[in-house]
Amino acid sequence: MEYESDWDEPLDPTPYLSDDRDEAWRNDLKYMEDNLRAFHGDLFYEMSEQDFDNAVSTLHDAIPSLTDSEIKIEFSKIIAMIGDTHTRLIRLLNSFLAPIDPSHELSKYFQYPEHAFRTYPIRAYWFTDGLFVVGSTKEHTETLGTRIVQIGNKTPEEIKELVRPLISHSTEEVIASASPTYIISPEILHTLGIIDDMENALFTFEDSEGNTFQLNLSPYDPSLVSEENIKSQKFSTSGLSPLTYKQNPLWETALMHIEEDSYPLYLKNPFSNYWFEYLEDYKTVYFQFNMVIDMPEGKSFSSFFKEMLDFIDKNDVDKLVMDFRFNGGGNFRIAESQFKNLGKHRINKEGQIFTIISRHTGSACIVSSVFVRENTNSLFFGEGVSDTLDMYYDNPAIDLPNSKLGFVLGYGPHIFPDTDEQILPDVEVKMSSEDYLSGRDVVLERILAY
Repeated sequence: MEYESDWDEPLDPTPYLSDDRDEAWRNDLKYMEDNLRAFHGDLFYEMSEQDFDNAVSTLHDAIPSLTDSEIKIEFSKIIAMIGDTHTRLIRLLNSFLAPIDPSHELSKYFQYPEHAFRTYPIRAYWFTDGLFVVGSTKEHTETLGTRIVQIGNKTPEEIKELVRPLISHSTEEVIASASPTYIISPEILHTLGIIDDMENALFTFEDSEGNTFQLNLSPYDPSLVSEENIKSQKFSTSGLSPLTYKQNPLWETALMHIEEDSYPLYLKNPFSNYWFEYLEDYKTVYFQFNMVIDMPEGKSFSSFFKEMLDFIDKNDVDKLVMDFRFNGGGNFRIAESQFKNLGKHRINKEGQIFTIISRHTGSACIVSSVFVRENTNSLFFGEGVSDTLDMYYDNPAIDLPNSKLGFVLGYGPHIFPDTDEQILPDVEVKMSSEDYLSGRDVVLERILAY
């Protein structure tokens, strides 16, 4: 969510360039520090300047004795100390299933250097009953739907606590959302002393019958994806949607047993920024909002929203369900007037308007959630959102001159400066692995039964 003002260009990286390994890392550290001091909206809001200075000085002195992976992890720890979800290291860990086409708008954030941390050939999600495999390469489909019991010498729950200091966060929801990727990174696991061999790591899984089995996994290589699939790849913040995996011929989904036309609504269309469907049996309009960005092809959000309200006016509709679960943000201004004026519509009655939020609801969509909460009678269902209301805007990605890691920083003023509140649901509904694997949407079920 970029700040709508003149963004000063980051500091000139030229004086920080070096061919010497230790000096290059020290210069990258200094470049990151100098930009944070120059441009962050409120750098010492959550941490003391003394703690920050001590962490930078300690890493500066230790660089000659650390491996590159250890240095990167220390960079992550320093930037995470700030306690600001919008200020984070990027290009550290490549979790994409395929390389990003350089022409894609995301490429400015996610053109990974060759030495980026890797992942193992599975994808996982925290449910109420543990960390479960929701996607895998086709060589490892026996892991799909299983619970990860142990990696190396630690349980996933223990590893989550070890990676916590690496993750920029202000809420537990960010830890739940981000930690699964850190937990399956060879470089992170090895640097933290959890595994001995990055190329051959021992995982223990438990199936639905309670049987355990072990596999040695090697890191996944995204470069195996064909050029054709790279260009056709679509992106979503929903690692739960089967379509995220089905678009890639190397991967399979834990919902492979469910036909595509039977997917629950929340997983049905993750690649569209916004869409709605009428549930005639429930006299309900279900609206999924996946990005606070006008679609490059198709209707603008304002046109779409008007069309949806016109549909409600002309049809037998008793409920509007707005699903913000997988909306990580964008530009809140494109939806501001729509949500602020929604309170004037006849659907805005208690028990008729509902909003679904989750650990993935972030940035500009949190602002949209505030507009809904302050201007309508909507009840909120699901999980808490990913950030607190005193969050910042963020700036374009800044490249570190030598390592080609990058970072973004909280820029401009606090968006809501007078509160550190986190938007929580009126009705908390969390999902178990059984809910997911059976194709249920327990949140929508609760709303439809309300």
